[in-house]
Amino acid sequence: RSYLKEIAGLSQDNYPELLGKMFVVNAPWVFKTVWSVVSPLLDKRTQQKISIHGKDYRKHLAELIDPARLPDFLGGEDTSCDFVHEKGPWADKTPDINPPPDINPSPADEKRL
Repeated sequence: RSYLKEIAGLSQDNYPELLGKMFVVNAPWVFKTVWSVVSPLLDKRTQQKISIHGKDYRKHLAELIDPARLPDFLGGEDTSCDFVHEKGPWADKTPDINPPPDINPSPADEKRL
């Protein structure tokens, strides 16, 4: 408990304004239980920035985020969000974890075929 309190204190004291608002959605009851133990260790301002929701999260998100800008998998209308295939501006700096197959097999590969 003291370790968690120390970590929370360091984050709050040194990076107080990094978090605008955080939503945890589809949170199971176990997460909510853990949160009830951890949240008192956080500063009141930080606690107010974090919202924990179960399956009823859509109405809460809609209060703060325009449904047109909310990804469809979160109950919004935006279908442009693709976390599986989206590359981002860093794509040319990261290795491709699934390189395309070599269409010109080497002689050694041909022998194995």
